[in-house]
Amino acid sequence: MRGETASSKERTGKEAWWRFPGSGMALVLIAVVLVAGLVEPRFLTERNLVSVLRQAAPLAIAAYGMGLVIFTGSIDLSTGAVVAMVSMVGVLAGQAVGSALAGWGAGVLVGVAFGIINGFMVAYLKIPPFIATFGTLTYGHGLALALGGGQSIEFPPAGYNLLGQGTVGPLPLPFVAALVLLVLAHLLVTRTTLGRQILMIGGNRRAAELSGVNVARIQLMAYVLAGLFAGIAGVILSSRVNSGQPELAPTLQFDAIAAVAVGGVSMRGGRGTMLQVFLGALLLSVVKNALNVVNVSTYWQMIAVGVVTIVAIIVGGERDGREGSRGRRRWRGLLPRRAAAGAQGGM
Repeated sequence: MRGETASSKERTGKEAWWRFPGSGMALVLIAVVLVAGLVEPRFLTERNLVSVLRQAAPLAIAAYGMGLVIFTGSIDLSTGAVVAMVSMVGVLAGQAVGSALAGWGAGVLVGVAFGIINGFMVAYLKIPPFIATFGTLTYGHGLALALGGGQSIEFPPAGYNLLGQGTVGPLPLPFVAALVLLVLAHLLVTRTTLGRQILMIGGNRRAAELSGVNVARIQLMAYVLAGLFAGIAGVILSSRVNSGQPELAPTLQFDAIAAVAVGGVSMRGGRGTMLQVFLGALLLSVVKNALNVVNVSTYWQMIAVGVVTIVAIIVGGERDGREGSRGRRRWRGLLPRRAAAGAQGGM
């Protein structure tokens, strides 16, 4: 009997490991790296792997913020324009004060400001997220172009490029920052009331309202955090090119959405982890770099990323359908009986 119990526990432990969010993506990532190395040995050189990590870092950081917004069941299309504005304002502020730190700080604050604007429009003005953030994408891009008269802003203060080009031992500094922010974002989602409420809103908005959650405030906070992460990503990208550029990352929002989807996060909201987001960003960066190393044209790279994203969303949608009713029962289980009945009636 004891042997059967031990065997049962062992099987349960293995099954739990295989069901752990992100475990499958980690295996896919390892397989892609090995295949890319076999096809083109240059891919596994230290120089190229460091380049992959440096390229993946800002995408991963921007994707953390996108993930938080998607967890609530919303979307943010403004990330690319926010990053462009961050780079322009960051360099201008750095030049004015003569301090790289001031430039980085000003850039991050710009990201937060755009997050507040997006969140206010979506949460309090009730503008659909797609429309609100598309508007921010448009006027944000226009502002970035206007700040430099359509040109890049060169000659930032000394040391401005450290954040994007520095290293910590063998690792690029941006990647170390992405790992630190991954831990913080994970703790936010899993260990704080804000994180649990973000997931709850995406899982069952009606249930969240009935349980007393201030849905508008939580939505606003999700967009503010998305702006914060976009600001950090923009400062890193601007630091890497050591200039402010109005066209710095025009499609970053779509890459961030792709990273979230490829990582296996539910695009309907309410389910996902930051580890999945990180692995999705890393996988996309590896795929792009591998195709680059074997001299695949940019056009085919875009096609490959698009196909991978669509397949991920299809697979994730099927999984959402299987787990939807179970997820709704889980959220109802967190509520008082009367509120749970109201949530069930509102579905």
